[in-house]
Amino acid sequence: MNPNQPDPQPSADLRARVLQSVRANPAPTRGQTLWRNFLLGVVGGGALLSVFAWANGVRQEARADALVVGTSVGAAMIAIGAAALIVGRGRSAVGRPASVRLAAAVGLPVALLLWKVGFTAQFAGMADRWPDRPGLKCLALGIAMALGPFSALVWMLRNTEPNHPRLMGSALGVIAAGVAWVFTDLWCPVAYLPHLMLGHVLPIVILAGLGAAIGRWLLGFRSR
Repeated sequence: MNPNQPDPQPSADLRARVLQSVRANPAPTRGQTLWRNFLLGVVGGGALLSVFAWANGVRQEARADALVVGTSVGAAMIAIGAAALIVGRGRSAVGRPASVRLAAAVGLPVALLLWKVGFTAQFAGMADRWPDRPGLKCLALGIAMALGPFSALVWMLRNTEPNHPRLMGSALGVIAAGVAWVFTDLWCPVAYLPHLMLGHVLPIVILAGLGAAIGRWLLGFRSR
């Protein structure tokens, strides 16, 4: 053997160890992954609904039926559209570009706020100030409802984001808080702008920050 040539034995040993590790920790099948994600979705959604039910669910108060349905259905469509852009793969095997995810994450709270204010403006007096409701209860409720879906989404996508785990974590927080917005809107009759900023928009900002903080550790790609 040529003494200048590297010994092939270390490479062979490394290959054997990698193959042994793969056999010991096989990747889940597509069916197993779908079933796991379904269960996680049920648990996360159930947690949100439990908090919503604990808060006594829908509160119509002085709102017309059309106002309740219009704001909540519109918000749900906006949240679903943003989630599809953020989580969906599109035509790429590695997911959509970071710029698309960032635009969807930033655009979601803006779109939700504009929809709420614009649709409510069609109903006289419904955007007036409520002195006894500054928005703190909505803030707490929005965060509490978002934590279940957020945890489920993070667990579904853990160790899958090789390039921008912080951005993905932040975007997942925005999705979860956007879903919680829909239920907060069903619960809260107030559409006064300062109230909306504190009680409805701020939970999205907080969950986005939480997602960015943990995204690197839980979403960043880890080789087996």
